[in-house]
Amino acid sequence: MIKKLLTVVVIGLFLTSAFLTTSALNIKKESMGFRPYYIPLADIYVDDDNTLGPWDGTIDHPYQFIQNGIDAADNEDVIFVFNGTYIEQINVTKSVKIVGENKINTIIDGNYSQIVINIISDNVELKSFTIKNSNGYTDNAGIKVESNNVTIDNCIIYRTKIGIYIFESIKNFVKNCIFHTNGNGVLIDSSTCNTINNCQFSNNGIGINVKKSRVTNIDSSYVHTCGIGIYFEESYLINILQSAICDTNDNGAGVFVLRCKDINILNSNIYHNGNGIELDASSSVLIRECDIINNTHQGAIKFENCKDDILIRDSLFFNNFQFAIRLINSSIVIKNNNFLKNKLFAVYSESSKFDARFNWWGFFTGPSFFSFGLSDRIKRFPFKIRYFPWKLFAICGIGSDWDTNDKFEKIALPDDLHFQIEIEGIDTDDDGCPDWWEEKWGYDPESKDNHSQLDPDYDALNNIEECFTDKWGSNPFYKDVFLEIDCINSSNPEITNKPSTELLEKMKSRFKENNINLHIDTGNFGCGEEIPYKEFLTHSDICNYYWDYFLHNDLNNPRKGIFHYILITNYNQDESQVAMGWDHIDYAIVDAQGQCERHPSYSRERLVTYASMHELGHTFELFTEKNFAIDNVCAAIPLYREFWKYSRYKSCMNYRYVYSILDYSDGSRGKNDFDDWGNLNFSYFKNTVINYP
Repeated sequence: MIKKLLTVVVIGLFLTSAFLTTSALNIKKESMGFRPYYIPLADIYVDDDNTLGPWDGTIDHPYQFIQNGIDAADNEDVIFVFNGTYIEQINVTKSVKIVGENKINTIIDGNYSQIVINIISDNVELKSFTIKNSNGYTDNAGIKVESNNVTIDNCIIYRTKIGIYIFESIKNFVKNCIFHTNGNGVLIDSSTCNTINNCQFSNNGIGINVKKSRVTNIDSSYVHTCGIGIYFEESYLINILQSAICDTNDNGAGVFVLRCKDINILNSNIYHNGNGIELDASSSVLIRECDIINNTHQGAIKFENCKDDILIRDSLFFNNFQFAIRLINSSIVIKNNNFLKNKLFAVYSESSKFDARFNWWGFFTGPSFFSFGLSDRIKRFPFKIRYFPWKLFAICGIGSDWDTNDKFEKIALPDDLHFQIEIEGIDTDDDGCPDWWEEKWGYDPESKDNHSQLDPDYDALNNIEECFTDKWGSNPFYKDVFLEIDCINSSNPEITNKPSTELLEKMKSRFKENNINLHIDTGNFGCGEEIPYKEFLTHSDICNYYWDYFLHNDLNNPRKGIFHYILITNYNQDESQVAMGWDHIDYAIVDAQGQCERHPSYSRERLVTYASMHELGHTFELFTEKNFAIDNVCAAIPLYREFWKYSRYKSCMNYRYVYSILDYSDGSRGKNDFDDWGNLNFSYFKNTVINYP
């Protein structure tokens, strides 16, 4: 009985003590004029509302700035930061834990500084913050980690050149974070043992960029609506587990791997990308138990120059728009997979050999060698491909064991991604457009109009943007398209990569015939510059050149959202392509020297101009989902029925005519023609939604 009484007394004292402690904290916070609620115990408190002081880091007198709290802390201290907006550039020089009250409402705004949070010390934890607004130069970042054993948890990071930049660092963890509208969501460079877990990446030029690093683990993460979902270069020991990589740029890749070794992609969903997975000069690859579905470009999985220890097994290849697997100068093993309803080829190989036994090809008769077979088609090379015996029935229980929509939900982007363009002149009604422009176009300068929402000609340029471009001939009542073309210099100073004025005028006339004014800046509008010579651009370079030469490293550059952008290079990854340099598909690359070597019968000027019009079409959402003849490789080869089926589709978007017709089609030629002009999506380049219908 005594023991029971003692137990009751001890429990009562414990609960009373806990109540008094919590109440004391609540009373202290309430005394400062805030609502009472539980406040976690911490060593140091920070509150931007304490503008008058005093400041000693206690709950009664919290520091106003996070940096003050860090400066006053000892190693292993916990710093608690109350909700608010902290316009700071922070250096973390001690092994501390920094916790925000709420990840949505505890905001660190870098105000376009080089680094918003620079973590220099080992053993740091940063949790529950929104971090935004770095500058736009090469190494600028929301968070830079140059130390070891750092954990970044439950944060939102956006409007930065690089969300998190991990450099020459060991054993870091990024978990439960959201990255959107960054040049790179996460960049891992020359680092070892880094893990990304349960994170979401959306509307980034590159979601995750890993270079010259070892042991990178990406687990339970969701990457979508990016230019390149995940990019690996010269890295080793890569693991992608239970992740969804989808809805990336139709000319890009969900996962791109360049000169890497020891790659495992397991139990993941790879769907509706350009190329689902693309590997170049890589080895020791295992792709297992994946759903690889609805990828639109030239390979749900594409291998080039990959020959050592490559295995694809236990996976589902379904409804990929062109090739389920494309091989160029590669050698792989494909085993125990289901191939079903892939539209052009299940396997398409060039200068390659592979073992494709023990797979299901959609019908018990095995793979088809013809486009009219009941099963999926393969390109046959005797003695180089082994496909017999095949499975007589579909293999049960393969592919991933989870559904993306059950596990992930796409985030909604915030409202503060856009900025007001400032235009000189008296603006009597303060509606964003000065009086002179309103008088010119029939608006009342004394009556406030919502010009940021008005777009009377439906060209996706609102009246404020039309006012900004008035000096270049813009008309708010007639469709305008603005295009900047920059050129990297050729290795030969006597050869230019610039399109000819004559051909550009011809291109403009095609738009004019369809009631659109195309304005091209090749230097006459203040940009359109020539860029110092560089031989070859990787996907990572392509992203950086967009920031350097189109944005000029300015996140508030007013040309963003007004101009489409084309960069003419010498050589680049994957030939000519449309790209996402930042958050939307407004960017295209044309490889001049590569084009000349692939098509020697045409002049350089013709090749770059015609290819530019083709790639520009993609920035208006002319993709294969709208018309299967667009970017259809077989439509350019007389051997295949697609060549004849789409012969009436006379458009530069058709690979058959890309260098012979400088025009889009109007759909007037009958069956299998398509009205490109009538299907231009003028807003796509500034509001890109990549979503399989």
